[in-house]
Amino acid sequence: MIEFIHTATLLHDDVVDNSDTRRGTATAHKNFGKSPPFLLVIFYIQEPFKLWLKLGI
Repeated sequence: MIEFIHTATLLHDDVVDNSDTRRGTATAHKNFGKSPPFLLVIFYIQEPFKLWLKLGI
């Protein structure tokens, strides 16, 4: 679940910094526009918290 949050921060950072590449590959917002990565950010942030609440963590 921590990896979801880490990936979300990377996606968000790439959009904010307007990065063209990450680790030698085109960033998500350069390939798909800004909306799909931001939708993934919301999903990747929300899912771990939903699971943690369900587990009582």
